[in-house]
Amino acid sequence: MASTDSKLVSTTGKIKVEFITDRDPALGLPNTEIRVDDLSGVPGLLPHWKGELLKRKKEISETMNISFAKKATRLFSNTTLPTVNGSELLSIIDPNLKSNNSTKALNSKPNDCNERTHLVAYVLKRSVSRGREISLLQMRSLLLHAFLANSFEERTLPSLLTLYQIYNSYMEQLGARNENAVNEALKGKFPKEIEKKIHLNKKMVMVYKIYVGRRVPKILPQIKQLHVDNNELKNFDTSQENAEEKKNLMLRSAYFAVGIMRCFPLLRKEAMDIADLVSKLDDSHPLGSFLKGHIIAASGELKFDLERAGYKPKGIKESMISDIKSALENYGQSLSLIQGSRYDGLNYNILAEYISFIIFVCRFIPAPREWKKSNLEKARNTLSTAQSKNLPKLVKMQNNVESLMGTI
Repeated sequence: MASTDSKLVSTTGKIKVEFITDRDPALGLPNTEIRVDDLSGVPGLLPHWKGELLKRKKEISETMNISFAKKATRLFSNTTLPTVNGSELLSIIDPNLKSNNSTKALNSKPNDCNERTHLVAYVLKRSVSRGREISLLQMRSLLLHAFLANSFEERTLPSLLTLYQIYNSYMEQLGARNENAVNEALKGKFPKEIEKKIHLNKKMVMVYKIYVGRRVPKILPQIKQLHVDNNELKNFDTSQENAEEKKNLMLRSAYFAVGIMRCFPLLRKEAMDIADLVSKLDDSHPLGSFLKGHIIAASGELKFDLERAGYKPKGIKESMISDIKSALENYGQSLSLIQGSRYDGLNYNILAEYISFIIFVCRFIPAPREWKKSNLEKARNTLSTAQSKNLPKLVKMQNNVESLMGTI
């Protein structure tokens, strides 16, 4: 699936097109060749990715708000934006292909999660079966549509799996391109300033690739089914037959959906929307607060990884510390909603993640000694009274906390 499209750098060592930093983030991503010296290829690192997604979501919302008469005229005149109905993806298969069943469906309902997911998967599958090489820009288009599919009210297991698949393919191709640029740089073809940026770009690609790769695969084997509809969470009828069972199924889906979505910075707001809806659905349930901590902790961990790898924009450390404090507050709120000292199932997962995060913070994040000791004391006290069928794991956690306290 790797592309052999036009060379990233010229033989004279000059890199094509203007820097993305000269572009207003609200305008989104430039539709020109992706560079390796300005971090523009890394999904979600620069604000232009969010700008691109917001711009496309706005186009979709405006399309949906068009009156029926105007919409009919628009469809008749074939003026629907190719970024809205996804027809831009069809050119990857065949430059002459303007529409198919999916793009027609997306004309009338462009926020349809399943239809856009099907279109992305279809284009990828057909391209591979036909032996067509997909350029990095084309792969980026597939990735953006995969993000869009999960950006509205609904998420499903296929929509999130497709996003994960496209993301991996895109990052693999981006990594190969960056590796090629690094090899060129090692031959002395670039000024030192450009060479440093190329190496930083390679590191950022690896950070994002590893960050997703060490989280998403852990959760996938646990998922049997997943369907989250924000409208169903908002309007859930607690008086319906089997309400508690249906609610638990919804919460289970929310847990898994957020577990995947939090790994992608471009979907963090959408993940937090789900967490807020879970809290409103049942404010006595620990899941809502846990999911918020789950999301914010991931954000802090990514900032830690980025800074450690050499990406140090203004305010990143302060933002990381803010995330850590907020995550701990939400984890604490979640634990306070657990009745008794029995930790099995979801309750065990909440406790285990809280302890793991405390250990991570106290090992690697600079913070006052007393603050670290206080948090470790809380963790130790919680573990000392905890009961679970996972008792050996609880004992191991407690030993880890005790050992760490001895080094603070």
